[in-house]
Amino acid sequence: MAKWRQKGGGFIGMVESVTFEAKTWESDNAKDGEYSTLTAKVMVKKDGADEAVEQYLPAGFFYEGQSISKDGKTLLDENSDDAPIIGGDSDFARLIDTYEEAGGDPTPFEESNYRNFSALEGQRFEFKNEINKVRQISAGLKKLKAKRGTTANEDGTYTINGKKYTEAEVMEAGKRQDKNDKKKFYNQTRLTIVKIFGGAAKSGKVVEEDDDEEEETPAPKGKGKVKPAPEPEEDADEGDDSGPSDKDAAKLLKTILKEEDGEIQRADITVLVARKVKNKAERDAMVKKLFSTDFLKLEDGWSVSGTEKKMVISLD
Repeated sequence: MAKWRQKGGGFIGMVESVTFEAKTWESDNAKDGEYSTLTAKVMVKKDGADEAVEQYLPAGFFYEGQSISKDGKTLLDENSDDAPIIGGDSDFARLIDTYEEAGGDPTPFEESNYRNFSALEGQRFEFKNEINKVRQISAGLKKLKAKRGTTANEDGTYTINGKKYTEAEVMEAGKRQDKNDKKKFYNQTRLTIVKIFGGAAKSGKVVEEDDDEEEETPAPKGKGKVKPAPEPEEDADEGDDSGPSDKDAAKLLKTILKEEDGEIQRADITVLVARKVKNKAERDAMVKKLFSTDFLKLEDGWSVSGTEKKMVISLD
């Protein structure tokens, strides 16, 4: 692992390549079988360094019918030409979000349906590692043996097995241990882009470095997001016998919520359902059902908040 990632500091360097790798794992629960994860390998040559160093960023899950081009640069899906493959809440998605927020041109990504990111190659950036608070709190709760679905109290503390912990204490427990030095612990971090400098970019907007170090104007918030899952039609006939029943859909939704620590984003339903339902027709029907506003507002063991486009679903 690169030294700058271990220390969580910032640095300036050029992206030499962006490729993808998939790996299959055995599930902890034997009945769930195998699952595959997707990782982005970003080769970055730090200013002053002789060689580029690989930065491995989790990019989501990989499903049946999905593959990677021979050169490793393009994600493919035989089931769909434009459905998302990169996980919207993954570390790699966060890197792309911050690139666009820093003024990077998303057009090359959009043209490839966010399946090829070669536009980053040849560009020089200021990188910084930010603390992934959600991941660190989740790791801390697990380390402290909290029950699944444990959330913060109104005062921001956490009650775990009858004892109260501050957020700072949970964050401290969630630090990751150094593989080589067991006495060292580090924050859970993810790589972000904070500034774009001039460089031999293949494509994309490049912001030239200013002598006066003026702050750059970030892109509007809505413009810097990895393409979300396409939302099914919401006016579907709820009485269609070909789709799942409210009871079956509610059961699956509550199962997913429990496994995701009690809260999910509506936009992540497609990916989360794909982990559970392998048959494509059944999976599509279930996604359609769970996306339905009418169904979600039944709030049968869960509650919804936020806007239609940025809805959060929480387990009661």
